[in-house]
Amino acid sequence: KAQGIAPAPGRSRWHEAARWVVSVGGFVNVDNDGRQSRIEKVADIPPGKFEVLDVSIDANPQSNTITDDDFTRLSGLKELRSFRVAGIKVGDAAFAFLPATPAVTSIVIAGIPVTDAVLSHVAPLANLGDLQVQSAPQFTGAGLEKLASLPVLKSVWFSGSGFNDEGARALARAPNLEFARFDSSKITDDGVAALGRMPRLTDVSFMQ
Repeated sequence: KAQGIAPAPGRSRWHEAARWVVSVGGFVNVDNDGRQSRIEKVADIPPGKFEVLDVSIDANPQSNTITDDDFTRLSGLKELRSFRVAGIKVGDAAFAFLPATPAVTSIVIAGIPVTDAVLSHVAPLANLGDLQVQSAPQFTGAGLEKLASLPVLKSVWFSGSGFNDEGARALARAPNLEFARFDSSKITDDGVAALGRMPRLTDVSFMQ
């Protein structure tokens, strides 16, 4: 279980998280006493109590030194609603902080070599409504049955992954899914048939 890197003396958990994200070239959206703003520079981080609502980090020169452990700085952000990360050289362990961010509704993981093991970190997120895994060839979808109990999971998008029939059968256990998109997947007719039995899936697309 990710415990989180302790904040520096005199800094709060939310301030330390925001400071780290912008220091590696990302941005956060925050709510400061009802006023929402996008923060891209350390100097713009508000003093006092604020809520970190969204975190986004794309690959850039400042992100080259990020490690799996660095993401534990986000552990305990109770108001975090969306998390997006792209092109960072980390693995499944980087996402171990997610169960400690229970309000998350949207996750986008793109261009990161995650495997099906990442789903163990996603499964506890009862408020998750949208999951996207893109450009992850080792992600097959096996283990998606771990998400079957998520009550509001409505949308998935798997692009440039190894998503296959096993993944489709596992995903078919998610009873509330309404939208699914698969780009460059390995699904055959058997997998399509499994998806076709999903009671609420009304919008599904396959692109090669």
